[in-house]
Amino acid sequence: MPNPLSRLPVSRTTVTRAADAVRGFHPRHPAAMVVGIAALASLTGVGIASGAPAHPEHTAQVASIASTDPATQAQLADRQDAVAARGTARTDLATEVLGGQQAAEAQKARIAAEQKAAAEAAERARVEAEQKAAAEKAAAEAAAQAAAQAAAQAAAQAQAASVQAAPAPSPTGYVRPVDGAPHGSYGRSGSLWSHGHTGEDFSAGMGTSVKAVTAGTVVKTGWGGAYGNEVVIKHPDGKYTQYGHLSKFSVSAGQTVTAGQQIALSGSTGNSTGPHLHFEVRTGPNYGSDINPDAYLRAHGVNV
Repeated sequence: MPNPLSRLPVSRTTVTRAADAVRGFHPRHPAAMVVGIAALASLTGVGIASGAPAHPEHTAQVASIASTDPATQAQLADRQDAVAARGTARTDLATEVLGGQQAAEAQKARIAAEQKAAAEAAERARVEAEQKAAAEKAAAEAAAQAAAQAAAQAAAQAQAASVQAAPAPSPTGYVRPVDGAPHGSYGRSGSLWSHGHTGEDFSAGMGTSVKAVTAGTVVKTGWGGAYGNEVVIKHPDGKYTQYGHLSKFSVSAGQTVTAGQQIALSGSTGNSTGPHLHFEVRTGPNYGSDINPDAYLRAHGVNV
């Protein structure tokens, strides 16, 4: 059979190159097909651009070369594989880009969720701290109130006990100034006194309740020199009683008192060698007008 290329007006190499253009055809690349066909048409004399009819013999020869030449077929196959690979690479790239975008969105969503969870945890901690502080404050206030109530109750009980422990006034309305026993020291002289002792000393520990021996009006509370802290009370019979060496006052000048009412606490202020009560009865409010205190109390029904 005669070689079909020998009858073409162009060489076999030229036709092969035109066939290479045709092998770039791919269903997704119609432009490559058009370019390849145009190249073959140009080489074989087919007037595609002008619409001139190709020579039937030339057209048949080109088709035969494209279909029977193994090299041409291999080149066309390689080109199609390359084009398909490029299409696959583009698809893989698009998939990778899409996957990257999805991963970034997922990362962003995860960070937002973590930030939200942290903010919620911080808010819960703040609320819990406020609640704890409020509870501690309420507990402290309740404890302080309970302590105040307990102190008030204790003071009331102590006062009630003091009232109950106070000696009952005699029928004439007189009581002993303290519960302790008298020393029998009135009128004595010695190194403890610059003159004869003008009062009666009663045993009384530090802080013992000192009571008014009868009703009267307080005329003095304050410092009395050798007597230390003293209280002087004037009574309805015109006599004055004086209470010395006190540690604390419970009344003030001008105040009226009743028999057995606490007027001070015993101590050891002034010229004193230890806690006790110095008690005097006077005809006037000042030193030097004393009378026997033991006799005065006995005369008013008090056992001393």
